[in-house]
Amino acid sequence: MDNSEVEYDDDLADYTPSPDEFQNEVQSIASLCERFNRRYNHCPIFFMDSLQEACQIAFNKPMIKDRKPVLVYIHHDKTLLSHIFCSNILCCNSIIKYLNENYIVWPWDISSESNRTKLKEIWKEIFSDQFPCFFSYQQCPMLIGIMQRPTGEKGWLISSEYKYESLVEWNMLTRSSWKLNRETLKKELIIFKKEFDDNEQNLSYNFIRKTGLCWDVILEIAQYLYVNDAVNMFSSEILPFLHRYKARLHLFEPSYEFNKMIFRTFNPEQIVSLCLRTIRYLPMIDLPSLAIFTEIISLTLLNPLDIEQINEYVKYFSKLNYLTLYYDDEVDLYSLNTSIRQLSIQIKRIKIHCTTVIPRPYYNRPLKMTDTNTTIEHFDISIGRFLLNFKNNRLYNPNLSCLKKLFDLMLSMENVRHIRVVINEYHFEQMLYENEWKRLVEKCSKLKTLTFEMIGNMLEGNQFRTKLLEIKNKIYDWNSTINFRIIIV
Repeated sequence: MDNSEVEYDDDLADYTPSPDEFQNEVQSIASLCERFNRRYNHCPIFFMDSLQEACQIAFNKPMIKDRKPVLVYIHHDKTLLSHIFCSNILCCNSIIKYLNENYIVWPWDISSESNRTKLKEIWKEIFSDQFPCFFSYQQCPMLIGIMQRPTGEKGWLISSEYKYESLVEWNMLTRSSWKLNRETLKKELIIFKKEFDDNEQNLSYNFIRKTGLCWDVILEIAQYLYVNDAVNMFSSEILPFLHRYKARLHLFEPSYEFNKMIFRTFNPEQIVSLCLRTIRYLPMIDLPSLAIFTEIISLTLLNPLDIEQINEYVKYFSKLNYLTLYYDDEVDLYSLNTSIRQLSIQIKRIKIHCTTVIPRPYYNRPLKMTDTNTTIEHFDISIGRFLLNFKNNRLYNPNLSCLKKLFDLMLSMENVRHIRVVINEYHFEQMLYENEWKRLVEKCSKLKTLTFEMIGNMLEGNQFRTKLLEIKNKIYDWNSTINFRIIIV
């Protein structure tokens, strides 16, 4: 672009300095947009949010034809070429029309050093794997095109899902070294848009070809996996598609680096389920960082220490109603009972997994039944599900059996409607006490379903099966509305 190719009227320029500081990207862009409309009467539609958000909206439409590349315009008020470019090229009707139909334009003004520093930070956050850009005023005006990274360039060592290319610097097209004018810019924009469209087609085609599965099947599988597992199974290429189809996702122990990678592609609001490993006897993880997940309805805690720690996690998720407590070792009944009684009122469903319930001498006395939980409607507990070789440790004395006292735990939920108990064969006979079942049925008046599931073979003959059927008939006599199911696996 030289003075023989453009005309420049100095009266068009408004040299009002731009503010040095803005609280966020939106304010900075709004200020630039206002100045452009005042100086040049009109300009392309600028995207009024962060660059990260621009990329997500541009690349994550369900239909490929609706996706657009992102065009970053970098402006400097103190360079004459920037004003010539805006007045005679960027803000002319033909360029504005093409950009509005085919690109998302994200502008940034680096007239102040603080804004230039801010842009470098934004760039590093999004393109951390690439060489840094210095954004010198001598390069302005600058146009940079952004697209999704092609399949062949992806990998775990590359943290950014996006790729950028410089299209314009100063008065020249970067890739072709052509002089900059309206016609050459329009051609370059058309070429980059074609490259973007081809890349989007290839991304979709290559992913389906590699998996050998159609999209309906892939999305059906992904909804039952943690995002971590989905990435391991299908590669990180699945992330943009999960966003496009607004999949509800599950996340396991999110680390800072993993979050940084996935949240370039989709929103934290898509995460509806979290699994977190609590830290025993050490300060807890940075819990306030969990507040980014605003749509969590299900939470799994691994080895929580006590009810105080459980409620400390729960309070960060206002929509949470389903809690799973997973203990990879034994847990005592008193702790479970205390947790149930003092649990946050928002929890409607609770699931407990533990290797075994262990007795403690000072827990053998009856637990005080002063407070009850009135909000839990679904209760599911699995004891010894993955440890089936405890035959030598079986507890025959029902007065000492924690499994017998499990009924006290269930009785603490006075409004429970659905109960499922899973045990292994070596503890089976201790569940065959008619009076305990009667106490449960009479106390929990809203109970609708009771599911009793045993893992393993019944090696003692048919006497236990007969006893179970007797209990089932008794439950029907006590409350005919309860559906009592027996499952032997």
